[in-house]
Amino acid sequence: MTIDFDLSYDVNHISRIVKTLEDESEVDVVLASCYMPGGTTVGISPFRLFISKTANFLYRYAFDPPVYTSTCVVRGYRREVVNSLILESNDKEIHLEILSKVLANGFRVKEIPATLEKRHKGISKSRFRAHSISHIIFFIHERPFALFGIVGVILSITGMLAVIVLLYTRFGGNESFNETYFSQIASPSFVIILFLSGLQMIGLGFLGIQNNLMKKELFKIQRLLVSKKSVNWRGLKSLK
Repeated sequence: MTIDFDLSYDVNHISRIVKTLEDESEVDVVLASCYMPGGTTVGISPFRLFISKTANFLYRYAFDPPVYTSTCVVRGYRREVVNSLILESNDKEIHLEILSKVLANGFRVKEIPATLEKRHKGISKSRFRAHSISHIIFFIHERPFALFGIVGVILSITGMLAVIVLLYTRFGGNESFNETYFSQIASPSFVIILFLSGLQMIGLGFLGIQNNLMKKELFKIQRLLVSKKSVNWRGLKSLK
């Protein structure tokens, strides 16, 4: 079990999570979720709430299957889940790495409604800029095409519009339009740069997808190696 030390989540959530794991044997991880239907927030500042909701909205698209509240650390894990993960993070973003590897390994995750309240103890050590950058980087790692692919499509569409402007400029016979700023920059070189940039960004997006798939396969291999090592160790202990 993990829970926020500032008591922004009531400790009664622990017993609810444990009961869910006891009653539903097919569930491997239980998450407390204040943003799922039935969840709520109390006394949270509008700015913090906006940042939190925005981050979780992005991660809802990043994870597969979607998770309503991925930034909350009030969670319960079965022992085999924790023992099978090889973790690298050593800071606040470790809860995102755990969730990513849990989903990649096919463990079943369930969310239960929770109430997020104003901090009762302590002072937040989070820094908006630093954590925003780290969250954005993590989102790109999980869904690379969301950035590179969309930017590439936008550049390609802009390139097509530039082609239309270029053709209209050359053959439309509208002198007043020919004098506009956009018609002047819509040169053949400009169009080529847009198309090439768009194709490169889309290509990076597809490479990111392949890299992400390979990463998830690596997580599964790591899990198998850890499980095999654990089984061998138990076998040696039994022989003793």
